[in-house]
Amino acid sequence: MSVANVLVFAMSQARTANRQQNFLLPPSIEEWVRRDDPVRFIADVVDSLDLPALGVNDPPSDARGRPPFSAKMLLGVWLYGYSRRIRSTRRLAIACAERMPLLWLTGMHPIARLIHPIDVCRWGDAQRR
Repeated sequence: MSVANVLVFAMSQARTANRQQNFLLPPSIEEWVRRDDPVRFIADVVDSLDLPALGVNDPPSDARGRPPFSAKMLLGVWLYGYSRRIRSTRRLAIACAERMPLLWLTGMHPIARLIHPIDVCRWGDAQRR
C-alpha cells in the first residue's frame, strides 16, 4: 500500500443517514411517482368510470367522526393492490402507508383501519334504505 492509499482510508468515513434533513421547498408527491407507473393508468380508468350508474355510491357522511373514503379511491386502491399481488386487506392498508404509488393514489390520506370489502356491501345497503 502506498502512503496515498493509507491517507484515503484514514480520512474516509461511512455515510450515515441524516433523517432530520429538511427540503428547501416542500416536495410534491407528483414528482415521486413515475409518469409510466401503472398507478396512473388505474387512476385514469377509475376516474373515467360512472360508479353511480354501476350501483356503487359514495358512503353517506355522518356529522360524527372522520369523513368516509370515496368509492373511487377505494376501488383504485383495491385494483392497484390486486395488480401488485397484495390480496390481504391488512397488507393493503400497510402498503397505503409505505408505498409511494399508493400514497399518491390516496392523496396521502392515512388509511388507519383495515380496508374491507364489507364496506362496499354496507354502502349498497345504505343506498337501498
